[in-house]
Order: sequence, then C-alpha cells, then structure tokens
Amino acid sequence: IGFVYSPFRAGDLLTNILTANEYQGTDFQVFDGSTADVANLLYDSTARPDAADNASRFAAITTIEIADRPWTMRFKTNRNFEAASSANFEMLTLISGALLSLLLFAITRSQTRAQITAVSATRELIHSEKSLRKSLGERKTVEAALRKSKEELLLANYRFHVAEEASNSFHYDWNLETDTVERSENFSQVLGYAPDEIAETWEAWKALTHPDDFPLSKAEAIEYLKNLEGDTLEAEYRVLHKDGRYRNLYNRGIVLRDEQGKARRVIGQTVDITKHKVAEQELRAAHERYRELFQNANDIVYTLDLEGRLTSVNKAGELITGFRAEEVLGRSIAELVCPESMPAMTQMLERKLAGQTRTDYELEIRTKNGEHRTLEISSRLIEGARGGSLSPRDMSGSTITVTNVGASGPIETGTPIVNPPECCVIGFGAIRLRPMVVDSQVMARQSAWISISVDHRIVDGGLATEFLTALVGELEAIRA
Repeated sequence: IGFVYSPFRAGDLLTNILTANEYQGTDFQVFDGSTADVANLLYDSTARPDAADNASRFAAITTIEIADRPWTMRFKTNRNFEAASSANFEMLTLISGALLSLLLFAITRSQTRAQITAVSATRELIHSEKSLRKSLGERKTVEAALRKSKEELLLANYRFHVAEEASNSFHYDWNLETDTVERSENFSQVLGYAPDEIAETWEAWKALTHPDDFPLSKAEAIEYLKNLEGDTLEAEYRVLHKDGRYRNLYNRGIVLRDEQGKARRVIGQTVDITKHKVAEQELRAAHERYRELFQNANDIVYTLDLEGRLTSVNKAGELITGFRAEEVLGRSIAELVCPESMPAMTQMLERKLAGQTRTDYELEIRTKNGEHRTLEISSRLIEGARGGSLSPRDMSGSTITVTNVGASGPIETGTPIVNPPECCVIGFGAIRLRPMVVDSQVMARQSAWISISVDHRIVDGGLATEFLTALVGELEAIRA
C-alpha cells in the first residue's frame, strides 16, 4: 500500500484545457484568490504569441469557487474584438438612429395629435359651455315671459270674470261643426241653472228661449248666418230663468267663417238687460204721464234756454198765442213779448241768475193775430247742476250724459257705464300737465283724457268715434 505524488503547474493544466475554447476577441486571466494579484496569476491568455496588446474598451472581473478556494477571473476585449465590432458599429448606429428617430417621430406625432385633440376638445367644451349658457339664458327669458304671460292671462281672465259679474253677462262659443256650445261660469248667475243642467247644444239653448222671440230652427239659423251681411250678430230675446220667469237678454257675437265663407263658429257675449227693459218701460210711462200733464195743463207751460229761445210749449200756449208749437220753437221769446215788457223780463232773469229761486211778474205778449195779452209769469231757473243740488233722480233719464271723473280726485281716466235709457256717456278726466310733441319738440301742455261709452243697439261704434273726434276738435278750438 502506498501513494504516488506528482506535482504539476496550474498554468500548464489550464492552458491545455482552455486553449481550445478561447474566443479570439477576448483575453482573460485567472488568479488564485479573491483579488487580481499578479503574484497569484494562474493563467493568462495574452501570453500567446498572437495575442495583441492594446487598450481594451470593455473589461470585467468575477470570482468563482474552485475546490473551496476563490479564483478571480478578469476579462477584457482585445484588438480582434475591436476590429470586428467597428465593422458593424456604423450600421448598428445608423439602424439604431433610424429606429430612435421613428420612435421619436411616433411619440411626437402621438403627442401632437393628443394636443390637437385636447385643444379641439377644449374648444368644443368652451363652445358647448357658451351654448349651454345661452340656452339657459334663453330658457330663463322664455320662462320669465311665460310666467308674465300666464300672470297677464290670469289677470285678464279675472278682470273679464269681474266684468261679467258686474254686467250680469256670460260669453259663449258655438261650434257649428261639432254642434257644441261652451258657456262661461257666469251663465249660472245670469239664468240660475247649474252647469250640468243645460246641455251644451244649440237645441238645449233654443228650448229655453221664448217661442215668439226665437222661432228659427237650427237649419234656418245656420242659413241666416250664411246670408248675414258682415260678421256681427245682434239679437234680443227672452230666455226662461230657472225661477220660471223670462229674462230679457241682449246677444252680440262675431261669426267666424272658413275660406269658402261658410259660418263655422259664433263667439259672443250675452247680457241680461231685464232691469234696463223695466227701466225703459217705467221711463216711457213717466214720460207719457209728464207729456199728458204738460200738454193738458190749463196754464201756459214753456221752457227757454239761456239765450231766450223757446225749447217747448204746451197746447195751452198754442191756444192762447195762436201759434202752433212748430212755429215758435227755436225762436226768441222777444218776438212774442211786447217791447215795454222786455226790461221787466230781463230784470227777472238777472235775479234768477244772481241766485233768486223764483220770480213772479206780469208780462204782455202779442198773439198771432196781433192782440195783446197780459200774462202772470211764475218762473224759475233750472241750475241744479251748477249749484250742486241735483239728485241722482234729477240727472237720470237723459239721452247723453257727461260725467267729470277728474273732479273726484287725481283720476286720469275711466270707463263710463251706460244706464238705459242713456245711449251715450262721455267721461272727462283730470286736467294735468303732460309731455306732448308740438312742432317736433316735446313740451308740457295741459291735457285731459276723454272717454266715451255707447249703447251699440242705438249708436254704432263708428258714429261714436266721429262724434268724439268732433268734440275734441271743438274743445281744442276753444282753447286756441
């Protein structure tokens, strides 16, 4: 038993092992230990005769374990590697530059597109915001206008309802195509029927009318509307109230026609004029009684205006003077009074104008056949309006009434209400300084509003307008 000991050099061993596997472009060294110490060099590939000594561009050091001992290996490139790599470096550089340029172009283009998209989106957002603000503003304007229109409509409906209640009237809408009649709520107040008691048809309405006042059938009524001159419909007739008595109604409507002129709707207002009719009858009876008393009095009854012209005379005056009424009306009383009696008559008139209520004196007149007659005169001045002593009864029954609403306070104007048997009421407002255009210049001038109301059954609107225009012209002429 024994052993054999044979020493060897590590450099020879590594040379035989590594020489066949070396890469010609790389040199390396092997050191025993953990550091690259020349004293512990085990192997050096640069020791070959063909090895090129040149500065290396790339180098690296690493440590490995061999039989529990550290070996340090140092690698570096040689001239062969540099020569081989330099041949491909320009191409690699060109290709890398091109790829980097393409990559940079793609990135730049993407960023540019993203920026353009962002700018476009921002503009669209700003435009959308402006459009939205404008739409919101327009919507608020429309909503405000709608609220205002709704308020005005409600106010107009309220005023119309109040006007209907005040005038005891209702409005209607007769649709001839559907044969339906719509009536306002005030229908119940005028005739006493509940809304569901009377059907909304023409036949139901005709059934309430007095047969003597409304003899037409529906076909005849439609034919009447077809041949009606103009589009305004007016009629008076009696209608049965729920209490069993007839009411006098005045109907005024407008006929709406199609393109062929065929009547298709009638819209109008119906007013209860029963009280007016009763007042007219009472007034006519009172006028008749007054006329009987006036004409059948045994004494002369006459009236004069302030110019001394006769405005009325009864039968006794005709009998005593010998003149018929139409011969003396409008003539001056001086033509009948003897000259020697005129001073006394003038003196009595001055006394009445000064405030004396009644004057009694004798007067001598000439009759138609030249005779002289002595009369005992008892006269009074009718000046209740000037003295403020007229009662409402004294001022009723006129044909045309003038009312001065401006005297009641700072009232600019008003709408006079016609009370039968009146046919016209003229209202004067307060006289105020108001801006007016005179010769293309704005000046302060005294002016007043004048309004007129007429009964359309008696006076047409056009005639009333002409009268009011003429009245204004006369007043302006007095001012000038």
